[in-house]
Amino acid sequence: MKKLALIPVVAILFFVTGCSKSGSSPSPTPTNTDYQPNTTNSTWKYTDSSSKSTSTLTSTGNTKVIGGVTYFIFNSTSDSSGTSQTYISKQNGFYDNIGFIYDNGASANIIFRYLNDQLAIGDKWTTNGGSISENNINIPITIKGTIKEKGISKKVSGTTFTDVIHTQVVMYYDYTSIDPNVGLMNFATYDVYAAKGVGIIRIEANIASAGFYAVNNLTSYSIK
Repeated sequence: MKKLALIPVVAILFFVTGCSKSGSSPSPTPTNTDYQPNTTNSTWKYTDSSSKSTSTLTSTGNTKVIGGVTYFIFNSTSDSSGTSQTYISKQNGFYDNIGFIYDNGASANIIFRYLNDQLAIGDKWTTNGGSISENNINIPITIKGTIKEKGISKKVSGTTFTDVIHTQVVMYYDYTSIDPNVGLMNFATYDVYAAKGVGIIRIEANIASAGFYAVNNLTSYSIK
């Protein structure tokens, strides 16, 4: 059977264009003491090892309700793709990033669960990651994550960060309903490093089927 085209998701986290229906609900309290600060005007600058492009993430301090879940709104400005918005929720220890990607006629509505700061080393989770659509074929996405390391130190861009959690997140296309012989197809593996009080400091993206590997490193940041 024909496989869907690989959408270039170097680092889904923070670098995708968002669009959704908004709603109203009590705004979560801004915080800079967990693994993704969201205080207004906090900024993070990342460099992509593959394209050499840079992206700056800025917390707006605002929120949006998507699918009944309240997300914090961040602006992402890239020297290669302009400015967009991305959304991050933090509930019961879980950190979710939601984004919408459009490329060469294919589209993906992705909910990327990349961390639970309450789990222990070796603990795992599986969640519905949204879907990808091409040529009127809708393929569900499954996200499987594992806590690989916790409370470690990690040197990134010359800075040593402490109290870092390392997760490994695998994104699968679920062909089960279309071709049971294919089942879950491993699309990409992401190794994510997040430092307490800072946020994500490094993302390693490996799309083995396409022979693609890239790293996004945090190069500077300012937590307000």
